[in-house]
Formats: sequence, structure tokens, C-alpha cells
Amino acid sequence: MGHRFYVMQHQGAWRIMHNDRYSAPFDDPDAAIRKVMVFARWSGQDSEVLVQLGGKGNAFCTEWISGREGLRP
Repeated sequence: MGHRFYVMQHQGAWRIMHNDRYSAPFDDPDAAIRKVMVFARWSGQDSEVLVQLGGKGNAFCTEWISGREGLRP
């Protein structure tokens, strides 16, 4: 897998984490997902977007994987 992008709660806001770095805050997970999809597609490599379940803990679900059209576009 080329890049993994995580959408998760951090310091009271939804953020994107990639390579152990956090993005600026987002008001809700959907806004963060929309933004990260641009990054994931732009990377030009195999990418995966994972979203934290329930906004806490270490449980994540796969939101999108490059090349798999069955998941969220």
C-alpha cells in the first residue's frame, strides 16, 4: 500500500493523519473525508483512507482504496 490516510478525532476536532502528522481541524468527519480524497487521488500511488469508528479508540473502517470503485468515490 502506498499511502494510508486516517480521518480521526485529535485534540477535540476531526483531522487527517498521514505520516504521523495531523492536518488542521475540520468541523466534521465528512469534511475531512472530502479533503483527504483529493490528496489520496492526487498522490498517484496506491492509497487507502481509513475513518475512526465512533470518533474514538483504535477501531477504523476502510472508507476508500484506490482502484476499488465499490467503496466511496
